[in-house]
Amino acid sequence: MSTIDKVTLSGEGVRQLLRSKDVAKHLERLGRRIASAAGPEHEVTSTVGVNRARVTVATTTGKAYGRELHNHTLTQALDAAR
Repeated sequence: MSTIDKVTLSGEGVRQLLRSKDVAKHLERLGRRIASAAGPEHEVTSTVGVNRARVTVATTTGKAYGRELHNHTLTQALDAAR
């Protein structure tokens, strides 16, 4: 069995991976799972920036914002992404 002594990563290669459609889709799936666990009044927004894909889960109503403020619904919902 052979072993790898050293791996050299290309900055541009890593950037391409982090901006890829597959990574963006994966992040969107995780974001939807978090939003679902947090409750019905949450939205998922995804973007691809210069260096990486991003997903944001946010409240859409004052009622959901109040639940986040007092009960930390989004923080508790993070486990749904595991």
